[in-house]
Amino acid sequence: MWKTCSVAVLALILGSCTEPNRNQASFGVASQRYFGSCLDGKIFELKQFDYATNGKTGLGRKYQPPQLGAEVTDTTILNDINAAAFGNTPAYFQKELCNLEYLFIDRNLSSKETAGWGFWEAPDQSSHGVSNSFVGISPSVWSTSSGGMLASLTQYKTNILASMLSTVGVSTAVAYSGANENGRVVLLRAILAHEVGHILYRSGKVVDACSAEYDLTWDKYAKPKKPKRMLPFGYQDGKTSVGWRLKDIRRTPAKAVDYLRDTYTSGGWASFLATSTPEEDFVETFTMAVLTGSGSQKLTRLVVDFKDGKAPVDIAQVFLASSVLQQKAGCFTR
Repeated sequence: MWKTCSVAVLALILGSCTEPNRNQASFGVASQRYFGSCLDGKIFELKQFDYATNGKTGLGRKYQPPQLGAEVTDTTILNDINAAAFGNTPAYFQKELCNLEYLFIDRNLSSKETAGWGFWEAPDQSSHGVSNSFVGISPSVWSTSSGGMLASLTQYKTNILASMLSTVGVSTAVAYSGANENGRVVLLRAILAHEVGHILYRSGKVVDACSAEYDLTWDKYAKPKKPKRMLPFGYQDGKTSVGWRLKDIRRTPAKAVDYLRDTYTSGGWASFLATSTPEEDFVETFTMAVLTGSGSQKLTRLVVDFKDGKAPVDIAQVFLASSVLQQKAGCFTR
């Protein structure tokens, strides 16, 4: 089940949510200026916020806006965010980052395998009649002892893949095994791009403009004019509904590696996660477009090893060479 305030497919997959009410939040007065960017004065510790279920309606819950803690002054965190966000990254990515109301360091995520979350506020839910957006990032990105999913870009991507497969009781040795850029900045850029992609999708700003491109991979691509309480269903190649490839694997687990290889070599998908819903397809394509389109620490190699005796697949090069994926990515620049 996919909520408007959805934490994607699994706990560790990045989430997209709706709704804080701006004038109810304990917003501080920003005065710090760190690197002369549009995020100056917008980066705070998060005191309290339920990003996962707080956006639900019709359940008798009263919305509770985010409560701000102290403004972040750690120069390592600020410099890494600056490099990830503005290191010659695509203009469309920078624009959406500049539209954020706040970027939070959410220490409530420290004990979870959750890299971050994105939250979009619909205009009709704001007393000001305007939308606002928020992103939360786990401090484990900066922890030298965090290990696990936030140790590197490749480990982060591998854990997402493994966790998706675990939902249908399948385990494989398939892993993201190498990247030309695999440090903290590119990991942080991937997290930010994924969250901004969810916010962009939910806001509806780009979805209609991209409808032709996403018709390339979804037989029926539902194009919401405003955020829905449930994600739209999509169908691909006469398959079943949302999660069609994962359902293939559940039906025939012995062919899991073959299905995964087919997904990554097809030229239609930026990742396995992209096959789960039209929204994740949009978001994962957006993320890969940002990572491969940045001038600084540009991703040109991201290898997936299927451990099946055949050659690994460089999904970054597949993405750059695929006419379908490039068409899908091209709509972000409009």
